[in-house]
Amino acid sequence: MDKQTFVNQLETRVEQLDTKIDALMQEARKKSDELSTEARQQVDRLKEKRSAFNEELQGFKVKSGNALQEAKSGLEKTWEELRKTVDNTIAEINH
Repeated sequence: MDKQTFVNQLETRVEQLDTKIDALMQEARKKSDELSTEARQQVDRLKEKRSAFNEELQGFKVKSGNALQEAKSGLEKTWEELRKTVDNTIAEINH
């Protein structure tokens, strides 16, 4: 897959992730005060991780050659970690 296709796929995934994070924030607001505060803190941490991922993605866009493949591997790993963190946070907040 070429670089632009890879970037487009990741950007689509990020948009979907943003939708999940927004839904989590709505769910967090429904919790009792103590649970809501904890849930909002979890969502805030997710947003920070998502922002860090976006910075990494922006850096990837300017890579080329050997650095491109290395950056792609790192980006895929970071994405997978972010996705798992979101899924785990969803499970925690919904219980």
